[in-house]
Amino acid sequence: MKGTTFQNFDVFNRSKLTIFHWLALFSICIVVGFRYEVGTDWQGYKEWFEYFKIVSFDSLDKLNFELGFLILNYGLAKLDADYTLMFSLMALISWVFIFKGITANILPLFLFLVFADEYFFWSMNVIRQFMCLAIFLYAIRFIVQRKAKEYFFFVLIAILFHTSAAILILFYFIPWGKIYKPKYWFIAFLISIFLANTPLIFSFVETALFTVGEIIPLFSIYIRYFESGKFGAAQLDVGLGYIFRLAVAIFIFIYCNSVTEKYPKTKIFFVLFFIGSIVYNLFYMVQLIGRINHYFLFMRPVILSVIIYYLWTEENKRYVSLLILFLYFIIFLVTIYNSSNDNSPYQFRLG
Repeated sequence: MKGTTFQNFDVFNRSKLTIFHWLALFSICIVVGFRYEVGTDWQGYKEWFEYFKIVSFDSLDKLNFELGFLILNYGLAKLDADYTLMFSLMALISWVFIFKGITANILPLFLFLVFADEYFFWSMNVIRQFMCLAIFLYAIRFIVQRKAKEYFFFVLIAILFHTSAAILILFYFIPWGKIYKPKYWFIAFLISIFLANTPLIFSFVETALFTVGEIIPLFSIYIRYFESGKFGAAQLDVGLGYIFRLAVAIFIFIYCNSVTEKYPKTKIFFVLFFIGSIVYNLFYMVQLIGRINHYFLFMRPVILSVIIYYLWTEENKRYVSLLILFLYFIIFLVTIYNSSNDNSPYQFRLG
């Protein structure tokens, strides 16, 4: 490939789904849908689906689920469908948005990195929020193209499946191009590393969340995390995984300007990731913030795909692309060995 190839590359080109794409989609849906006792939240989703088979329609408003999830589950349950169909259908919706949201030039790279970066394992636990991430990935094009109606339409769909997607409304009004200042983001990134796991951070988030919940009722639902103890801080584990992700973030900072000079529209992906990496460092121990922060960190596989594609167009830098892919393959094997998100060993439902 020559440099001019990359200049013609458009990250927002919609991928036309071929028969091979659909075969890949259905393969993913089978793996996700027919898994058995795989994933931290598998049992919970299965039990809720079985509960929908006996609950009346009038009782749905008493359940603490978003409308889209309720309708999809209740409809399938009343059709006497099996829970495997629910898992498969939600996976199909999510991955179609991903396949359509990423241009064919980097789709294979992106899919590999989604698996290697643990997002595939994560998707089988928080299936509602993963659908929102997939929808957002597709809808980003409408921010860049300044198509408000289209963007808010898809954000609304995402909110119907997970309340946290309401934060995406604000993204349309942020001048992503103007705040693309890698030098300043990198300084903030370095500072955030030294402030990680500070008790003051947890106290600040608690106060801020209660304040926002009083102003915006939609977010008040998350206040219950404090009452249930799910919001609590987790111990910061400075292991190889954490260090590797720090190294990847620095790698992205190194190449961000080279990529954005070739393709300026990718700036929004970089700024989203810059924010996500800083929030990750500061609030690593706060589980709720970590869940919301995935809307930012999910840009990491996108950015790495573009960078690797870019480096491959530079013949003297191809070895860097191969090195990154090799390291991520090793990480992928390690995550399987460590049973990331309780997804290993994988069990296939036979009966």
